[in-house]
Amino acid sequence: MIAVPVSGYLLSAAKERPVSYFGLFTLPALPKNEALSHAADWAHVAVGQWLVYALILLHALGTAWHVRVRRDGALDRMLPEQNTQTWVV
Repeated sequence: MIAVPVSGYLLSAAKERPVSYFGLFTLPALPKNEALSHAADWAHVAVGQWLVYALILLHALGTAWHVRVRRDGALDRMLPEQNTQTWVV
């Protein structure tokens, strides 16, 4: 979770591009460095992006495991209590 934003900053900054932080302030650009830019691109896209996708998939599979296989109520304990009353006017 920290490596992806850092590699994204290095990716842009190593191409001499200033990086805006949500419009609040601008991070400085670094001197042009193709090797650093290429390594940051690999870390940001090839590794970081797919690692985040894998963690999201693993989390969804874990949810399905607890709901369908174990049936231990783990999801029910995490969700807010639902009001099942119906109001008739």
